[in-house]
Amino acid sequence: MSEEIATDPVKFHKNGDLTQDIDGSKTVIGHYDRKKRHVEFETLEYSRKLMRQVSAAIGTVAQGTQSSGLVIETIGVKGFERDQPTGKVPPRPKRGPLGDQTPAVVAWYFKYYPHEAYIRYGVFLDENGDPVRKKVKRRTTEIVDDREGDKGYYNDDPTNQGQRVANKSWEKGPIGQLTTEEVIDDQIIARRPTHMTFTPNEVVGGFDTGEEDGDNPDETTSGEDAQ
Repeated sequence: MSEEIATDPVKFHKNGDLTQDIDGSKTVIGHYDRKKRHVEFETLEYSRKLMRQVSAAIGTVAQGTQSSGLVIETIGVKGFERDQPTGKVPPRPKRGPLGDQTPAVVAWYFKYYPHEAYIRYGVFLDENGDPVRKKVKRRTTEIVDDREGDKGYYNDDPTNQGQRVANKSWEKGPIGQLTTEEVIDDQIIARRPTHMTFTPNEVVGGFDTGEEDGDNPDETTSGEDAQ
């Protein structure tokens, strides 16, 4: 089944059903409620592997070249526990360039709608339904602009002429690339990386997902709601 899930297109029908041809048979993999702007998947497996295709099927028309105007606000799985937040829930923060991986958005989901966060970010759960936590190591790379010479790169440049970047050259101070590694205990393991979740390949000592290689095609996608 995994091969069909990864390759066959998802079709969106007027009644809201989302289907996929599996073994020559049209199979309902989920349903979209236009009024509630809610997608409910038939299984957790479908939600993990087909979110990108579902977003495209709902959010675009004309073979993906135009927006349909339909938006996915919430995501669920049939039979999966639904969040019932108590008290006043603040509006969801605006998404930045990272989509639903924007730090403020991630934190909002985990605080007010944790079960949807588990689905949305593909969190690995233990036998009690709680997130699996491990020691992790994350490597981050950032571009450091030291054209003003206040970060030390300028003094380390023996020519004092700076560094050519693309079609421009700087008269002083290079554009530096800084890579750092951080080891952190007790972090949530998920299929999609965010500032609160870490992928299996970031787990110190490795992490057996119990899934076959290539079994999760949507791991690195943004998961942005269809628009």
